[in-house]
Formats: sequence, structure tokens, C-alpha cells
Amino acid sequence: MVVKCFFFFALLTFYACSSGGNGLLELALDKSGENRSELEVVLDHYKDDLKKLEAARFLICNMIGKQVLDSNSVKGNQVYFDAFANYRETYGSFLYDIQYAIYDSINKSYSHIKVNPRFLFDLKELSSDYLIHHIDQCFQNKERFPWCKNMDWATFLNYLLPYTTDNCHWEHAWSYFDRKYASLRDSMYTCSYEEIGKAISDEVEQGFLNEWIIFTGKYQGLRPMTFQNIVATQIGTCLEKSTYKIAALRANGIPAALNMVPCWGNSQYPHSWVEIIGSKQSGSIYDNTQRPFLTKEDIKIDGMFWRDVYQPKIDLLPSAITVQYCRTAPKVYRYNYRIQLHSLAILSKEEIPALFKNPGLEDITDQYVVCKDIEVPLWKEKHPKEYVYLCCYDVIGWNPVCWSRAEGTKAYFPKMGVNMLYLPAYYNNGSIQPAGDAFILTSEGNLRKLLPGFERMESSATFYSKVPYRMNTALQAAGTIGTRFYVCNFRIHNHTRGKEHRPFTYEGGKQVWY
Repeated sequence: MVVKCFFFFALLTFYACSSGGNGLLELALDKSGENRSELEVVLDHYKDDLKKLEAARFLICNMIGKQVLDSNSVKGNQVYFDAFANYRETYGSFLYDIQYAIYDSINKSYSHIKVNPRFLFDLKELSSDYLIHHIDQCFQNKERFPWCKNMDWATFLNYLLPYTTDNCHWEHAWSYFDRKYASLRDSMYTCSYEEIGKAISDEVEQGFLNEWIIFTGKYQGLRPMTFQNIVATQIGTCLEKSTYKIAALRANGIPAALNMVPCWGNSQYPHSWVEIIGSKQSGSIYDNTQRPFLTKEDIKIDGMFWRDVYQPKIDLLPSAITVQYCRTAPKVYRYNYRIQLHSLAILSKEEIPALFKNPGLEDITDQYVVCKDIEVPLWKEKHPKEYVYLCCYDVIGWNPVCWSRAEGTKAYFPKMGVNMLYLPAYYNNGSIQPAGDAFILTSEGNLRKLLPGFERMESSATFYSKVPYRMNTALQAAGTIGTRFYVCNFRIHNHTRGKEHRPFTYEGGKQVWY
């Protein structure tokens, strides 16, 4: 599979660099199989309209690798989404954590259901009618809405024309969101697209339930979701919410993009959010240090502040407990519709982490985070893999957040967020294998290595949680001051009684088990 993917993307690179820009189009048509005639109908339809022809070529060329979830492959889960949708239609927003009760009640009868998500390639599925209707609608909106008239061509192509975000789309999305926000849009007809975009974004935020526990925690298995189910239920993770929001914005003439942090430095899971292209970005570039939340202008990266520090109560905490206000970010990426020819998905001939399999991935860290270009020392001069990664620690382990080619005993990594812990590593069969010493990247761009002190014994040790105290957990922790804990090292062997997993001490030179 790895060889097959490499061969495909090697062809993509070859075609992209040949035929005066026609190479990608030729490759896309070649990969479309029996659907080629549908794509050719689109191109022929616009042969006398150069602007629309360019738009059609853009969509088809960069359609390479784009997919959509086959709803038939996950229809076993539909009973859950039907229940969520029915509740929303009947009662409105999900209140009092009712979504868990809904899930649990269905799961009692359908716990045996398993699904095997399958994706279909857009090149082989999209009809000429759909593409022609979509292109015409985008051009009509450009002329119809006054806030679109002065939009430059590159912004239109990259951030308004695309029909899909992160391999998730629905053929009726444009007309659905056009109707849904018609009244709001008409009431703000003389406003800028930034103001209208903010109004639509705010309405999505109020109505969409950002739910992590059901989809990534206790109740797993409902993702990925079809766009139809996202619309019907308006429930999902930040990724589903962002996909929904981008479709709503673009359908109303607002150029938008999907940004993401692959892994927080001091929290769990990735995070996605929407950027309205051309809007003024608030706040100064984030230096990954702790700062209290004062106004919305302090928010440089969506989700960087924990909500429970918006109203700090620091005076309630003893001095022994410290609170962190905000999450730290090693990298910020953008998912583009346009293929990035220097992405790892294009360049690599070996297995790569899932994050980097998207050929539209663009590094925009320097727009959000104080970052440094660094040279990282490695343990060996010869390497089992061509690429080496910098990883950050998450609840599931070390997550790759950046890649580089190993060059002897070092590797060069651009635009790395400062004040972060990193581990250089290889990626092999889905596992992370250390390639060098872990280090903290300081504000000055120095690498402070974290080395084990084998030569000395410590009489005590301080243990830190991956996720630091926030306001609610800090108040709970205040009640634990003075509590005595027993610490158990599971790797120590009791030679007289076999392996034991209980706390112990030494008394009179003998190991005593509790």
C-alpha cells in the first residue's frame, strides 16, 4: 500500500511539473476511471468562459486524493444519528447532557453493531451536473453579494470555490445554508464580509454542540460522520463543527479555511477551528507562556484558553498550587483544497503518520505562534527511516507534529513553537521510536535536553501531570494538600514471592510488601 501511494504521488509530482500546467489535469482525468466523461462534460461546458473554465480546472486538478464517506458503509450507526436529529428537531438544543442518555438508551439494543467506514474518491463519483451547478452558484454569489465584488481571484479559488473540507461534503449544502442564513444575510447587506462572517460563526457556535466525550472518549465508533448527519444533528467534535461552519460561510460568499493544532503541549487531543480569510487577526503572536484571559483580543488561537479561567479566582488557592490559563501549541497547520507539492504526502516513499497524509497540509505556525528554526541532534548517523519527526506528548503517547529529513547526526526543523517539550523520533509500523534526547525549546531558541541522571540517587521525586491544573481541578486539588500517597514501581521484582504489583518499603534491609 505504501509503495502504491508513493507511486501515485510520484506521478502527481511529475505531472505537476510538466505540460505547462496541464499535467495535473491529465493525471486527474486518468485517475477518474469511468467518471472521466462526466469531468470532460464540465470542461467542455465552460470552453467559452475562461474564468469558469479555470475554476473547473482548479477543482478537478486538486480533486486528486479527495474523498467522501460512503454512507452505506456506516449505516449501522444511523439509528444513533436519527435519534439525535429527532431530539434536536423536537426540543431544540441538547440540554442537561441529554445526549448521553440518548446514546445509552440506543446502545442497550444496538451495542452489537459494528461499522467499517469506507471512502469513495470524488474523481470517480462527482457528476457533471453537481460540479456545473456548484461552479455557477459560486460565480453567482460573487456577483450577487456586494462583499464579494472586490474579492481577489486567488482568494475566490482557494477559499470560496472548494466544495469540500477535510473529505466531508454534501451536494445540497450550498442551497441549504443559503436558505438557512438568508434573513441574517439580508439584514446585514451593507456590512463587510468579516462582519457577516462573524455573525454566521456566532450563530453556529450557539447552536452546535461541541461534544468530545461521545465521539472520542467513552463512546467511540460514531466517527467519521456524513455531512448530512452533521447538519441534521449539529453535534460533533471541533472538526465536525468547523466543517459545518466553513460550508455555511462559503455558501454565503465568505472565504474560509480550516486551521488546526495537531497536539497541545499541555492538554489532550488536536483542535480545529475556522479562519475567515482576510479578516483582521486579534492579539499578538502567542509565545506559549501562561497569561490570564482579560478580553477576547487575548485569544490568538481558538481554544487556547480554558473556559474556566475566564473568571479567575486565584485568591481562593493556596500558594502551593499553580494554575495554567491556556494551552500551548507546537504547530499550526491549514488544510487546503489546493495540493501542496512540497507536502510529505507528495514527497515520501515510506509509511507516514496520518497527520501528514493530507496533500493540502500547509504550515502556518509563524502566523500564530512564536517559533524558531532549529537543528536537532540525533543519536545515530545512519537511520532506519528517511524521515524523522518531532513529537509532543498526548494522552495516547507521543504524537508527531513536524517532519524533516535526517542528515547525519542532525535534522533541521523549521517554525517550531517555543516553550515546548519535543522528542525526535522515527515512525515505524504505526509506532514511535526515539531518535534522540527529549528537549525543551526555550524562548531564545535553545535546546534544553532532558537527560536521565543515572549516576545519582534521588531521595524524593516530584511528579507532574500531562494536563496541568485549571481552575476547577485546582480548587479540587486544594483539598488534597497534606494527603499521603503510596507510589508503586511495577517493574521491581520480589525475588522471594515472584512479581508483585503492590507498594512496598525496606525495613532492616528487607523488602516489606503492603
